[in-house]
Amino acid sequence: MGDVGVIGHTENGGEYWATLNNPDAQNRSLYAVFFLDSDNGWAVSAEGIVLNTDNGGTNWTIVANGLTTAFLLGVQFTSLTNGYVVGNGKTLLRYGELTGVKKGILMS
Repeated sequence: MGDVGVIGHTENGGEYWATLNNPDAQNRSLYAVFFLDSDNGWAVSAEGIVLNTDNGGTNWTIVANGLTTAFLLGVQFTSLTNGYVVGNGKTLLRYGELTGVKKGILMS
C-alpha cells in the first residue's frame, strides 16, 4: 500500500489486502480509523473530511467535509449516534444525533 488516500480492506487478518475506492476526490491522507463494531467505522483526514462505513469497510461515504480546515488526527465513537473527532489547532468536533425538539419562546 503506502499510497496517499488509499483505503485498504482485509477479511483475513491482514494476509491479503484489497484497495478500495476513496470517496474523497482529492485522495487526502487518512490519519485515523475507528471501528465501533465489525460493521460501523469512521476515518478522518485533512481539511475536515470524515468518512463512514456501515458494512465493515467495504464501502465508505463522506459524512463531513469542510467543517474545519484542520487536519483531523483522531476519531472515537461510543455509540452509532455519539462520537468525537480531534485535530490540530485544538480542534474538537462532536457528532451527536438530534433526539428531540422542544417548542419554546425566546426572550431577549
